[in-house]
Amino acid sequence: EGDRFSLPRRDVSKSLKKWMNEAGLDPALRHRLPLLCNGDNVLWIWDHGFCAGVQPDTGTNKLLVIRTDIGDTGGNNNGTAP
Repeated sequence: EGDRFSLPRRDVSKSLKKWMNEAGLDPALRHRLPLLCNGDNVLWIWDHGFCAGVQPDTGTNKLLVIRTDIGDTGGNNNGTAP
């Protein structure tokens, strides 16, 4: 089935492939999109933010900072969920 994730404020998970198709991401660039995963569960998508249940909140005291040299993929570019 592949990698899956849930969008914040939604009760449904979907495959990464389905989300990429719906988001209109260029198929030629999809293999370059940085992800943070735990097994088959996607936790964070570059330029689109955190997935449901893993967003930083007031109890968060440590963050991982990720910097890349890739260009914009069409998201909101601030590390938060849309």
